Amino acid sequence: MKYSIAIIIALVVITTSQLFAQMPAQEVRKRLDLIYSGQVERVRTELPMLQQQYPNDPGVEYLDAVLTTDGTQAVKKFQTIVDVHPQSEWADDALYKVYQYYYSLGLYKTADQKMEQLKHQYPNSIYATGATTSSPPAHNENLPEEPAAPAKDTTVILPNRPENISRQTSTQENLPAAGKFAVQVGAFSTSQNAQKQVDVLASFAISAVTSTKDAGGRTWYVVSVEGFATEQEARAFITELKTKHNINAIIVTR
Repeated sequence: MKYSIAIIIALVVITTSQLFAQMPAQEVRKRLDLIYSGQVERVRTELPMLQQQYPNDPGVEYLDAVLTTDGTQAVKKFQTIVDVHPQSEWADDALYKVYQYYYSLGLYKTADQKMEQLKHQYPNSIYATGATTSSPPAHNENLPEEPAAPAKDTTVILPNRPENISRQTSTQENLPAAGKFAVQVGAFSTSQNAQKQVDVLASFAISAVTSTKDAGGRTWYVVSVEGFATEQEARAFITELKTKHNINAIIVTR
């Protein structure tokens, strides 16, 4: 009987420790770097094992959401991270992905609400510092607040998809060297991934600047396109990035 009780207690301890085990943040970031460098299937294959080893872990849930190719399902997973794990290291990242999703659909009112939530709830987030909400262009003012059909996946800031400052559009129109607004194209955990994003933009005749920023106890490598005199001009460039190159971005103030 004593042995039975001891075995039961041991099982309870093991089960409890597994339930609350968390995947180290650096291990999550390592797999995100693999995803962003094109090794998606490698991480996707590993995901079931990680989910079993770290049940209910927000970092693993974040990886799952990033790997989800259906945008509607992915945004639900990101929102769950924000709702269930609001203090997690990944909550602000997840909320930013939710913002990106609604912005890409043209649902600017909902997107602005998410950005305001991010700035209020996570004021030190790399995504909140200096970010502005974006009023919709006139021809989109009456868009519905819910998408009519599932959208393409818009959940990842691509490095396929985060140094002098300049920019050229498809019409070869140069921007001034300085401006009140910039367009942040990505924030990356390594300089190598940031450089990949710079190289992708360069292939589209768009030059970008990289800079470092400390937020949430982490150093980020931020890629941005500078030199926009007005928010309207920056917003038009964001629309161009999305429609022509499927790259998401946000406006930041300088």
